[in-house]
Amino acid sequence: MNVIEKFTSINGEGLRQGELAIFLRFAGCNLRCPYCDTLYSYIDAKWTEESVDSLVDYCVKQNIKNVTLTGGEPLLQRDIKELITKLSNNGFNVEIETNGSINIKEYLGIDNVSFTLDYKCPSYLPLEKLDIYNLE
Repeated sequence: MNVIEKFTSINGEGLRQGELAIFLRFAGCNLRCPYCDTLYSYIDAKWTEESVDSLVDYCVKQNIKNVTLTGGEPLLQRDIKELITKLSNNGFNVEIETNGSINIKEYLGIDNVSFTLDYKCPSYLPLEKLDIYNLE
């Protein structure tokens, strides 16, 4: 997995807003939103390759129950479902910050997983780039 950074902070949005969380930021994004605040995740991105098991081990050692997967777009990572599943199986609450362009249906059956969808207004991005199913 292509990891830009790992850090601990207070979650600023979603179901776990205000709670301490481990953030795993991944490289790469399939959109180019004009207001993006993490351009460094896909423009000249400096990332390290890490295995799913090493990321889970890192999270376990932090002794924090919440993990936020962010990017870029975390759902572009090849082994993201394995990571989400292993984090869930280890008792973590997993929040996925996604741009909404990738269908989330295959992840909905995993326990302790929530999503923060960054809905785009048509003035910023054509709606056909988003997966409207995700809003259901």
